[in-house]
Amino acid sequence: MFWQKDIETMDRKALRKFQLDCINKQIALAKKSEHYKDKLSKIGELKSLEEVVKLPFTTKQDLRDSFPYGCLATDLQNVVRMHSSSGTTGNPTVVFHTKEDIANWANISARSMYCAGARNTDVFQNTMGYGLFSGGLGFHYGGERLGM
Repeated sequence: MFWQKDIETMDRKALRKFQLDCINKQIALAKKSEHYKDKLSKIGELKSLEEVVKLPFTTKQDLRDSFPYGCLATDLQNVVRMHSSSGTTGNPTVVFHTKEDIANWANISARSMYCAGARNTDVFQNTMGYGLFSGGLGFHYGGERLGM
């Protein structure tokens, strides 16, 4: 019935604390990048989820201006995947993934698919492209994680 029962059945107070902890972890990680170090310099740990409105938006132009490594928040040697746009309308936009990122992506995709009724007894055909839209990889990883 549940992919990760401990997370999916948390009471509201525990869930909000979990979400706040995750957001603060991401803020701390983002501050390791050149781009977000400046944007987040005046933001400390959030004390509540309502403070999320303090966080700046990231625009396509931000990604272009930071090409290629300005948004990278880890050493390049930790990167196991890189996805890039073609750059036909400006600098390409680049997204980097570590092994942990891929594992989290697979798990989140598997959780979503499981919630929708997918099981390891199902046959999975991924019809999403593997080109410039990297979302198809999430479905791929999720299906594998489910054992489909």
